[in-house]
Amino acid sequence: MMNEQTYCGIDVAKRHFVIGLSTQKRTKTETNNPKGIAHTIEYLRRFSVDLIVLESTGGLELPLAKALHRTGFRVVIANPRQTNQFAMSQSLAKTDNKDAKIDLPPKS
Repeated sequence: MMNEQTYCGIDVAKRHFVIGLSTQKRTKTETNNPKGIAHTIEYLRRFSVDLIVLESTGGLELPLAKALHRTGFRVVIANPRQTNQFAMSQSLAKTDNKDAKIDLPPKS
């Protein structure tokens, strides 16, 4: 029996970020500061996350992306134009919670 892979999409904003996991229905919001980054790392360690995708947001994503990478997570920074086009192709509205889920890689 194959284990389901777990993907994480994180929508980063100036004051907070929203975390979506492919294996969870609900999203989680954290403050975009060192304490929130530490909480996020603790939270994600509870899951076997195979890949984390963040939208490029003019550098706001870099402290989180670097901290996740240093901790051993595989991190990809995606072009927001591509994730927006994907959302439109799926008839999805853009919201922080949906962005976190949109940033997830498609299931194979």
